[in-house]
Amino acid sequence: LGQYSKIAYIDLLNTPNDKEAIKKSIYDQMLKNLDSDNLLSGEIDDLINLFSDKYKVDYKQLLAGYIPESKEFISIRNSLIQDYKKDLNYCLKRLAVYWRFKQKAIMVIIDNTDQFDQDLQNYCFSIAKSISEELQCLSIISLREERYVSSSINGYLDAFQQSAYHISAPKP
Repeated sequence: LGQYSKIAYIDLLNTPNDKEAIKKSIYDQMLKNLDSDNLLSGEIDDLINLFSDKYKVDYKQLLAGYIPESKEFISIRNSLIQDYKKDLNYCLKRLAVYWRFKQKAIMVIIDNTDQFDQDLQNYCFSIAKSISEELQCLSIISLREERYVSSSINGYLDAFQQSAYHISAPKP
């Protein structure tokens, strides 16, 4: 499976029951998993390649008129790259492009959401849906059987057009 995909496994087991903590944990773990080639801590040329879409525009606009070997050019360039790295969503999108270029599909697996109450599980589902759309990837989220059934009938999940694959609980 890893031969054809890049898997970002997100474990929420020790995450506090707080929306911001959940979101931060998901995005931090996803960034760590998708940056397994350590591009974000790599050489400047690797970062320029990773952020090539923004850098090309800034090169023509913000860096125009500077000599590429000058201290001013290097200082501004490095500052721009650091600004790109601060934008977590942008970094994740660019890492997704990086893996697709390497012919790997991205799978985000969010596990242990069943420890949260219904509202926080719904929140986790909305984050997973958002990630799927933003990164053009497959998101898998674990829910308890009873939460899935109740939410899909008259809860949060019935409001979304989705293709869900449901695995029933084993018979005792």
